[in-house]
Amino acid sequence: MNIAALWASGALTTLLATLVLPSYRNRVADEVSGAVAHAAAGSCAAIYRIKIAFEKHIATAQAACPNLVACRRPRQTHSPIAPRGIDGAAVMDHVVGYENKDPAVMSHLPTGYPRFIYHPLVREAGVKLSPEGTCLPFPSLKCAEACAEFVRRNHAAARVVSREGLFGTVTGSGARADALKAFWQHTGLIVSSRQAMAWMSGRSESPSGGETRRALRDRLAGFYDCSPDDIFLCPTGMAAHYAALRILQVRSPGLPTVQLGFPYVDTLKLQQKFGAGGILLHDLESLGDDLRRVLHSQKVAGGFCEIPGNPLLGSADLALIGPQLRAKGIPLVVDDVVATHSISTRTVTPTLWQPASPNLSPATAR
Repeated sequence: MNIAALWASGALTTLLATLVLPSYRNRVADEVSGAVAHAAAGSCAAIYRIKIAFEKHIATAQAACPNLVACRRPRQTHSPIAPRGIDGAAVMDHVVGYENKDPAVMSHLPTGYPRFIYHPLVREAGVKLSPEGTCLPFPSLKCAEACAEFVRRNHAAARVVSREGLFGTVTGSGARADALKAFWQHTGLIVSSRQAMAWMSGRSESPSGGETRRALRDRLAGFYDCSPDDIFLCPTGMAAHYAALRILQVRSPGLPTVQLGFPYVDTLKLQQKFGAGGILLHDLESLGDDLRRVLHSQKVAGGFCEIPGNPLLGSADLALIGPQLRAKGIPLVVDDVVATHSISTRTVTPTLWQPASPNLSPATAR
């Protein structure tokens, strides 16, 4: 199931309204966390468990936070999937329709989050690169080649094409394009609509592009009190995750990673589909003991966590899990999600990352 679709739909507005009541905070979080965990395991039908968890607390949320709930007024639109106030059932029906690719829902989504729904300009760029088959553009030749390799590993033919400085990966249509879509969605190595428009307009990168990137790295390095050489710019947040995962794979080939706390869904899917497996430890209350059992029974390449978690807003206790990982020389990748550098530098100590080889980059920042 796509947790991002839940967040974007506004369904979680109701949950947030409920969570402001301390007496309901843990109960709602536990119920929704358990329901979402089942859905993330691969059962689309389990999405209805989330719907039930939401609906049980909608009335409480409306009574407790009328101003927050009232912000979702109906829009003036003729779309049959228009929001109906805070009608949780209606919102969840749309999410289910999206997950099942129901034409009645998908026909009203000409654009959307770019990793999930291809922008029309991106589609057009793909057609210009290759009129035959299904083609998606990528920001570099290496990205296109990595995608083609992934598609082939999933038993479909793929080839790399290029035209006027843009690269793409071509495969068949229908089910044969599923692996192409998975690579685009989970790795985040995508071409934006602005990049696609610039390419089709014949515009190249500004001569000051390199200088701009250097200035950005210098600025970020000042925020995080590190060298600009330790700042790596990625096209998307998921691309940063993918880069970190690749470092862990080079460092510890064939070993799985462990997800600490319930994550944004693609963070876990990335580890499962592009790593050697992702072990989900979703219960923050028992996280320390759960991690200790995993580390006692097997080797892992690294750990991933979010500060705070998306969408449940829970955060792994770094002071608890950090020493366990550090004692075994296991890196911890922390996604600060919506946090600013001032929050991150107060919660994450540089010693959490201890690469075994001096040739490996110490971190991936975005």
